Amino acid sequence: MVGCRHESARNGCGGFIGFHTAKRLIERGDEVIGFDAVNDYYDPSLKEARLSLLAKSAATAQGSWSLVRADLTDQAAVKKTFEEHFDRVIHLAAQAGVRHSLTHPRDYINSNIVGFLNILEACRDQSIPHLTYASTSSVLWSQPQAAFLRARGRRPPAAALCRDKAI
Repeated sequence: MVGCRHESARNGCGGFIGFHTAKRLIERGDEVIGFDAVNDYYDPSLKEARLSLLAKSAATAQGSWSLVRADLTDQAAVKKTFEEHFDRVIHLAAQAGVRHSLTHPRDYINSNIVGFLNILEACRDQSIPHLTYASTSSVLWSQPQAAFLRARGRRPPAAALCRDKAI
């Protein structure tokens, strides 16, 4: 999550898309507060390297950067972070990995649904005027005729990663 005060709160800033989004906001002069649990689904050293680059960008740019290391399922941490009164929130954080979702569906429900609910409630409670939400670039279905089934609302996706996108 990224929070901005010309300014934003930004989720998932250690990930590829979140990192580039936060970096661009810092470079244009925004005050950026990142929120990331830095879990070990992907190599944590890669995420830590990206977070270090964000700090270096803030040192040489007009914007600023700070990081909240917490999980979006931690409602108290989300609520406390949102007391910063952001102008906008960019929510890009999510648990990735279709195969992993087949064997660990609760990871996806917690991160992608409970975490998102915490973001929505915090935005509502703090009257955040702008929320940008982006998730996986595609929703995968278990049938070859997926486009037709999806349009007709007939079959749910096979993986939890995809099911939470359909909710």
